[in-house]
Amino acid sequence: MQFNKNLVLLSLLISFMFSGCATFLSGTYSQKVDPNYKIAPQDTILVTTNENDLDSKFYVNYVANALKNKGFYNVYRYIDTKLPPIRYTVVIQVYQKTKTYTYNSADYGYKWDGTVTTKCTKHGNTTECVKTRNKVYGIIGYSNKIGHIDGHYFIMNWYENVSKEKIFFAEGSTTQTDCTNDKLYQFLIDESIKRMNFQKPMDDKFTVQMPEGYTCR
Repeated sequence: MQFNKNLVLLSLLISFMFSGCATFLSGTYSQKVDPNYKIAPQDTILVTTNENDLDSKFYVNYVANALKNKGFYNVYRYIDTKLPPIRYTVVIQVYQKTKTYTYNSADYGYKWDGTVTTKCTKHGNTTECVKTRNKVYGIIGYSNKIGHIDGHYFIMNWYENVSKEKIFFAEGSTTQTDCTNDKLYQFLIDESIKRMNFQKPMDDKFTVQMPEGYTCR
C-alpha cells in the first residue's frame, strides 16, 4: 500500500514539473451603444484605420478575422479591391500610453530611537564624555509621489455608412508589462470582440488563463 502511495505522489510531481506555469492575462473592456441600430451577422462591414496610422493598419487583418469568428460573414478590409455596398465602417486603433498618478507613501531614513550612548575618554586627570543619540532606520514621514502606469489599448468605432453616425464604441485595455506589444494587442482584440454585444453599455474587468504552451514573447 505504501508503494502505491509513493507511486501516486511521484506521478503527481512529474506531472507538475512538466506542466509548466499557467499564463494569466488581465484587462478591462467597455462599450457604448446606440440602441436604435440593430447590427446583424449578414451586414456588410468594412475594417479600416486612420490614414497614417501604421501601427493600427498592421492589425486590420487580425480584426477582420476576429469579427468573422464572432459570426459576421460579410467582413471586408480597406485594401480589398472589390467591395459591395458597405453598411458599417469599423475604424480601429491600437496604441500605447503611459499615465501618471499621484499617491502618498512613507519616506524612509535614519531617526533618533530615543536612546543615548555615552562614551567617555580620560585625558590625564580629566575625563571627557560625549553623548550620542542612537539612530534607527525607519519611517521619517509621508509625502506625495508620482507613479507611472504603462497601458495598451484597442479601440473600435463603428459608423453607419448612410447616416455617418457613430453607433458603437468599444475599448479594451491592459496594464500587463511582461508581454510584447504584438501579443498584448492580439489579446485585447480577441477579448474585446469576444465580449462585445449591441444590447447595452458595458464595463468589465477580466482575467483569462491562456492556452497551454502560450508565450508572451
